Amino acid sequence: MKKNILFILVTWMFMQACYEDKGHYSYIEPNEITMDMGFVGDLQTYVGEEFYFRPKKVSWSRPQDSTDFKFWWEENNVVSAEGTPVVVCTGLELAFIPRESGRKTYTLCAQDTTTGLITSWVVPVNAQAVYENGWLVLTENNGKSELSLIRPEY
Repeated sequence: MKKNILFILVTWMFMQACYEDKGHYSYIEPNEITMDMGFVGDLQTYVGEEFYFRPKKVSWSRPQDSTDFKFWWEENNVVSAEGTPVVVCTGLELAFIPRESGRKTYTLCAQDTTTGLITSWVVPVNAQAVYENGWLVLTENNGKSELSLIRPEY
């Protein structure tokens, strides 16, 4: 008998909890964003030279709401003194001047301002020293010696 009373009491408590549950049933369909970065592997740049990169193609599930997005680029594994990620630049285009050689990754963050959802993509960038790869050519120009650097991409 005690088990039956306990069962009825517990059932009644659960029913009360469900009855008072107002819930949050207004689901908002997110405006999904997709990007084609347009490259395979690492992007290449040189120390001290300004670097630009923009995704090849950006598309939304609801293009009419594409103005509701905010974009910024963060440098991975780097935080400010306050402990927040370092923002390299804002907008869809990554633009910065590398100060040291090596491989770093940058994250493009896209936030839907209506829902607060953030989508991100990682872009690896390999910065080389200008004189790290190429040929030095010694020539004569009007009786004076000239030293020139020829890099492979030129």
